[in-house]
Amino acid sequence: MDQKELIRFEKVIAGKKRPQRNVLLLIGENLEAKHAKMAEMGKSAGRTVYRVDLSKLFSEYIGETEKNLASLWAKAEQRGWILFFDEADALFGKRSAVKDAHDRYANEDVSHLLRRLNQPSVSAVFSASSEKILKRSVLKHFSSVVRIA
Repeated sequence: MDQKELIRFEKVIAGKKRPQRNVLLLIGENLEAKHAKMAEMGKSAGRTVYRVDLSKLFSEYIGETEKNLASLWAKAEQRGWILFFDEADALFGKRSAVKDAHDRYANEDVSHLLRRLNQPSVSAVFSASSEKILKRSVLKHFSSVVRIA
């Protein structure tokens, strides 16, 4: 099943098939295998894989993360990039309880990213070591989940 999902996603990023969402989750401990698979997918689709640096994307200042996401999505759309978010388990794992305004806005930044994933104009791939830490509410945002050995 995983291989079929991967082939379907590769057709999507190559422009041969258009689903509602173009969002893949790669699950596996082997970081090199996931990076090699991303390079292979980009090469076969003739598209650039852009690795997103989450530390530069998310900001402690209110509203900055949304601006950064909007800018990233616009560039990815224009240039036909496949966005690669590494270590999604850290990003989506446990959302903090709201204790103060900073926690509330941190959760809103992740929510804003999840809403962006529903826009089919950009292909995105997330990498995680395990899906156990990811909540079911987050998993529904991925069009495909593939385990990489």
